[in-house]
Amino acid sequence: MTDSHHNLEILREVDPLLIRTDISNRVMMPMWQHVAKRYGEESARKMLEMVGVPAAYMEDPTRWVGLEYSRRMVEVMAREIHGLDHLPDIRHPMWEFYRESGQRSLSKEALGTVWYAMRLLGSPRMLYENIPSQARRMNLLTHFEVVEYGYGHAVIAAWPERGYDLASFCKSRRGYLEAVPTLWGYPPALVEHPECIHDPTNPSHQCLYRVTFREFGRLPRAMVQTLVMSAAVATGSGLVLGNVFDPWGAALGAFVTAGLAGWWFFMRQYFRERSDSRHIEAAIERFDRRHQEVLDSETLFRQLAGNVNELFWLAGAERERYDYLSPHFEPLFGFEPARLLEDPVLWEKAVHEEDRSARQAWILGGGLGETTYRIRRPGGEIRWLRERVFPVGVDDEPVSRIAGLCEDITEKIRAEERLQKQEEELRQA
Repeated sequence: MTDSHHNLEILREVDPLLIRTDISNRVMMPMWQHVAKRYGEESARKMLEMVGVPAAYMEDPTRWVGLEYSRRMVEVMAREIHGLDHLPDIRHPMWEFYRESGQRSLSKEALGTVWYAMRLLGSPRMLYENIPSQARRMNLLTHFEVVEYGYGHAVIAAWPERGYDLASFCKSRRGYLEAVPTLWGYPPALVEHPECIHDPTNPSHQCLYRVTFREFGRLPRAMVQTLVMSAAVATGSGLVLGNVFDPWGAALGAFVTAGLAGWWFFMRQYFRERSDSRHIEAAIERFDRRHQEVLDSETLFRQLAGNVNELFWLAGAERERYDYLSPHFEPLFGFEPARLLEDPVLWEKAVHEEDRSARQAWILGGGLGETTYRIRRPGGEIRWLRERVFPVGVDDEPVSRIAGLCEDITEKIRAEERLQKQEEELRQA
């Protein structure tokens, strides 16, 4: 569904509980894409209809959904795909789909440009450490806490901060944690799950995940460099001290000197990595915030353009391309806007043959300001348009884009013609 105005009309009828600000669509979109890939676009859209949310809404990364959406979607999938009339416990194979969806959420396809930004954190351990801050920006239902972390391992706890937890959330979290090392080309992590909210025999108040992973980031490299440097310092110190003290005293002095040098070098690398990580995390947060602002601005622009009672458009300075057409295009011209976006010449072809040369002359003269002309719709109907065109850009730079408003003035022209005809008849009488 591309008609933003129509989409807004539909959303007025959506249950508010389905579109509460609980979970960002940037979390839910990978799951929606995984459904479409596994079961087909048609089945995915059909299930969304059963839940009660338009597909266009789920394809918009600026939107949020409520806990009720997730609950209904789980029930619909259990019924439509697995033929179940009730939700099984977490040991049932159907829940593995959500684990796969969690793994997919860290793929390049799902993350887009954010995939490159996340890799800047440098290592899986740094990403595991920053999971609570990452999650807070996109999930207001679940609280995450890093209980323990170190080289090659992490322990992470999660529990519902408001509402309740679903088995699908638990499986998605596990899949996500497994996929973290794959951002850097490492094998998936091994995730043990000793405590689970959804354990049918011994439920816990939290989900606890013990993560074991492989990495070789900057800190492990620093450890290797430290050992090499310590060996070099020990050798040099031994040679120098051996000329002053006895061999045993020289060996002890070299060992202490090497240890202190190694400790200093390793700690310098450690704190440098911590500082770099904080700067990168802040940069990712700024990037994420700016990305969200751009998406929000685009959504607001489309909503405003969709509610203007005229055709609004954006194009290149020479109309060599059209970048945006508001929902009023198709009712006015009689064909889909996608056709014009692919072939900009179709606008000129729609202009009435008797007005075409005058309009071309107006465009060659700059094409700004106001003009009036007729168009012929595909069925042969003729409509009168008044078009106003404005430059878009910075004052001291060449115009790179133009914007326009097209108003259908057919009824106004016909009213004027009827009035002129009546006046003419009165004069002749």
